[in-house]
Amino acid sequence: MKSSNIQDEIIKVPQDMLIDVLAILLKEELNFEITEVLENRASAVMAIQIDSAKSRHNKILQNIQNLLDSYNEFRFSENETLNWRER
Repeated sequence: MKSSNIQDEIIKVPQDMLIDVLAILLKEELNFEITEVLENRASAVMAIQIDSAKSRHNKILQNIQNLLDSYNEFRFSENETLNWRER
């Protein structure tokens, strides 16, 4: 039975970042499910179970979102000198 504080957060993860995100989820022992694979967009849609009562879960989700934002900034930037891993 799910706790009332548990929510499914849906994120879209580019293929280039899939292993990085999975490593975080497995290391932190969060429950997740890959709900859809978008082959034509080289990405996957994931549902991550987050307990909103635990600040650690919120921080992990924020870290994943920051990582994806940095990647998107790098990927779609006109500036080829950006290194998204140095942020």
